[in-house]
Amino acid sequence: SGVKIPLLPAMAIHLESQAARYTPGKVGLPLVRMLGAERLGTTSRIAASSVFIEVLCFVATGGVCGFLVLLTSGGMLSRITEVLGVVGLVVLLGFVLGLAFLMLVDRRVLPRKLRDVLQIDGEGPLVPFGLPFIHAGYWLTWGIHGYLTSRAVHAPVDVAWGSMGFYELAPVMGFLALAAPGGMGVREAVVSIALSTAIGPAAALYAALLSRGTSVIVDFGVWMAFRPFRDI
Repeated sequence: SGVKIPLLPAMAIHLESQAARYTPGKVGLPLVRMLGAERLGTTSRIAASSVFIEVLCFVATGGVCGFLVLLTSGGMLSRITEVLGVVGLVVLLGFVLGLAFLMLVDRRVLPRKLRDVLQIDGEGPLVPFGLPFIHAGYWLTWGIHGYLTSRAVHAPVDVAWGSMGFYELAPVMGFLALAAPGGMGVREAVVSIALSTAIGPAAALYAALLSRGTSVIVDFGVWMAFRPFRDI
């Protein structure tokens, strides 16, 4: 953006947009960011560009983290094609390659028209190297959430460990399913299918619903906690 973005108001708007992703098509997420851009001293087009970069990194990092966890879990990895499908895996690979491109290639090589539309100036890669590590930290919390949720429905330790990868992949697939508000139904399907063989369909569905309830409470709770900082 070329300007110093105020930290707390930016975090407040970010969290509000995360809550707004429960709108159909997730249009609320970019819309909240774009409407709040002026308060942060930047433009709606810059805000939209940053959402694109963030989502690309978010999805790619989540896919990689989920896959790495599944690699350590032995048997759970074999279910990845059944749960995500070949198309889902190809789409995830595309996001990973796109992220690698924007991390390694100078923005000046992008088409001039695209840079003008998105108001992208300056030089250097569009994605800073620190961003995937920040997102990896976020996905670590999802893995812990998944382990505890699976254990809460009495999944064995090895199953709970392996399921961590699917709890990370489930929000990714939910995010890619643009028609579902907040990925509703998609996340639950991924978790249920992944766990059903190991702990039974009823317990798997209960784990998926428990996961959804927890994440909704956290989304809106953290948003409300930061709301007073929105207009500082």
